[in-house]
Amino acid sequence: MNKRAEMFTEYRMYHILSHYCSKREYVIMEPADLGLKSHGKTFRPDFYLPHGCRALSLKPRTIIDLHSGLDFYLAQTLRIIHDNFYSIIHEKGYNYLCILMRLESFSSSFQLGNQSLQGRISEDFQITTLRDLLGDSQELPSQEINEQDKADLAVKKAATAIKSEQCSFILGAGVSIDAKLPNWDDLLKRLIEKAKKDKGLTLDKDDYDCLFKDCGSSSIILGRLVSTFFNDDENEFRKAIQQALYQSTKFEPGPLAMAICNLIKYKYKNKSLTSIITYNYDDLIERGLKEKGLLNIPVFGNQNQSIYIPIYHVHGYLPQDDDIWSTIVLSEKEYHDIYKTAYHWSNVEQLHAMQRSVCFFIGLSMTDPNLRRLLDISYGERTDSEYHDIRHFAFLRKGDVSKDLKGEKATEFRRKMEDMLKGLGVAVIWYDEHKELPIILSSLCK
Repeated sequence: MNKRAEMFTEYRMYHILSHYCSKREYVIMEPADLGLKSHGKTFRPDFYLPHGCRALSLKPRTIIDLHSGLDFYLAQTLRIIHDNFYSIIHEKGYNYLCILMRLESFSSSFQLGNQSLQGRISEDFQITTLRDLLGDSQELPSQEINEQDKADLAVKKAATAIKSEQCSFILGAGVSIDAKLPNWDDLLKRLIEKAKKDKGLTLDKDDYDCLFKDCGSSSIILGRLVSTFFNDDENEFRKAIQQALYQSTKFEPGPLAMAICNLIKYKYKNKSLTSIITYNYDDLIERGLKEKGLLNIPVFGNQNQSIYIPIYHVHGYLPQDDDIWSTIVLSEKEYHDIYKTAYHWSNVEQLHAMQRSVCFFIGLSMTDPNLRRLLDISYGERTDSEYHDIRHFAFLRKGDVSKDLKGEKATEFRRKMEDMLKGLGVAVIWYDEHKELPIILSSLCK
């Protein structure tokens, strides 16, 4: 196989197959949602050809796995398929095909149980390389797959997960900002202004950039500094946060919150909702679900479960009108309290969601150190039933991660960001404008 082909990713492989087949016949190639379950495990091949492909001599009802090459990851995958799904696949009349970008010698030392990989393949599996499948075709496109094609494929895979898997929704500040609530930096600026007005502080919001820099460009360290402006009095600081957060404005769930609530309702009715976790203090999602006729309850500690849908507020709960509230995580001190307690309830709930379901990260920058730590832990502890390297999805706006970069530099940075998050088991779905995100989310359950 040539060096150019060795650089193709799974997205590229899909793009090549689609391009090749479209030149010859109409082929439906879609992410697989076949409901293949056995012994508590779920088999989710990459693609499914319900009608096969005559040009490639592929039979109807062919399921396809794409892999970069012959490695331990592939060996583990084939062992799991053989031990758990081989008989089910054939009983249901499916044909399994594994396509590799490259194929080293079968004299490899990889072992599957008591049999060599070579023996198991020859007995039970159809495996080939992309080059062998397509032959010496000169019709392979030379350009890299573009961002839009990659995004479309990621959305299709996310839709498949919504329709077939246990899912959790992990929500960040972007959901609240859509409802005209302040982001973290603006909230701290409002608190500085309030301290100036109520406490006689000489500093004001115009000094924010200087304070932020002097706090090591860390919002949580600056949050701790701002708490001292209120004499480190928790009750006084909480009330100040509540006033700064909502001011006098009545807020309602925005288009993004309602799109999320629609997805939650879809999953709840299908009995495949694992968790709703929010980093926000407000009750936007509670209000939105109430509008949808779903009873729910905010959870912000080791509370007893009820018959209502729980919404876990892992950074605290501070609604606009309700008298019920909890300790707010805004500064370094509260972060340290969470870090130092290995079995803090908020860590446990997030780990459970990451390990037991497909998580959709919405309104998050994916830079929170504790969130990344938990993703690393959950990714390292995955069982052998989870043999796909990407499990979760993060929705990120392009302009939020490459603000000072333009053109090819911005594109390259986003690719590197994708690679980094892939190492945490997360696929990125990019979008350009905030108004696009509710539309993308709404499309997932159609």
